[in-house]
Amino acid sequence: MSAEEWERKSKRTGNLAEFFAGSPLRDAGIEVKRRKDRPRKASL
Repeated sequence: MSAEEWERKSKRTGNLAEFFAGSPLRDAGIEVKRRKDRPRKASL
């Protein structure tokens, strides 16, 4: 694969917001629930 072809195929189009807005699951009614746990203590 040439460098030109790699550049053409790996180039991003749009941004993350556009990606999610165009998702077929956008109006699927999926609910994401976040955990309400407190962060664990870490010794540094």
